[in-house]
Amino acid sequence: MRKILKNAVCCNCCGDIIESTHRHDFKTCSCGSVSVDGGLDYIRRSFHSRDDFTELSVFGEEITFPENRHHFYSSLVQYNPANRTGLSILSPQYVMFF
Repeated sequence: MRKILKNAVCCNCCGDIIESTHRHDFKTCSCGSVSVDGGLDYIRRSFHSRDDFTELSVFGEEITFPENRHHFYSSLVQYNPANRTGLSILSPQYVMFF
């Protein structure tokens, strides 16, 4: 399922970049040519002409994990059950288990 990571446009008339960050966060550019709404819940645009704005929204794929995440990560991470962290074998960074 696609997930909205950023809900934004650039107005081609005035150059404003407007972003809606939460549901019902209706924003309009300074010249009034384009508006955005919806935050990370939905995408809504109001405009005079489709040529009035450039889409800047970013989408990602929702990640689903198996039920036994500790077993899933066991080949990738050296898991420490005492503080629920691990050292990644693939890169020198810590990961947190939830």
